[in-house]
Amino acid sequence: MSTPRQDDDGLSLIEVIVYVVVLGILMIVVTMIFINTWTAQASVASQTQATTRGQLVASQFERALRNAVDYSIEESGTVLKINTTFTGTRQCQGFALTDSGLAMTITSNNAEQPIADWPIWQDRVEAITGTTPFTDVDSTTIAYAFNAVSDSAPVRFTGDTYMRNQRAGMDGCWE
Repeated sequence: MSTPRQDDDGLSLIEVIVYVVVLGILMIVVTMIFINTWTAQASVASQTQATTRGQLVASQFERALRNAVDYSIEESGTVLKINTTFTGTRQCQGFALTDSGLAMTITSNNAEQPIADWPIWQDRVEAITGTTPFTDVDSTTIAYAFNAVSDSAPVRFTGDTYMRNQRAGMDGCWE
């Protein structure tokens, strides 16, 4: 007499459960790798943007003061007013670090324009806690300090810049 043949093809219930659990664990690991990579990329992009913004601001300070014939620091060191050697509409340049960001104005004569009316040029720039944004180092040099804000950590910028010209007064600017 012959015994009936059992078919061993296919998977048992235990094998299916083990495969599903292992596959689930692998999918969680792969998903976490993608999420961490995406988060790190976003952080690096934000830091890069903040660095670029800070370099732009610092170079604008340095260019304006390098071409200055006079300057003044006001409002407890949060406002820098410059009379430059540029002619026409770029002669008078002003920078003000406010709660909304860095305000800037560039015109031929800002005698009566209130700082509150200056447009915000860079909105993710702020003062470094406990420091003064603009400091008079000597009669021709200023020090600046600010943070360019990013989504992770701020990028700190500090430096000194000086006038190449002799002081000639604020004639035509800020009077």
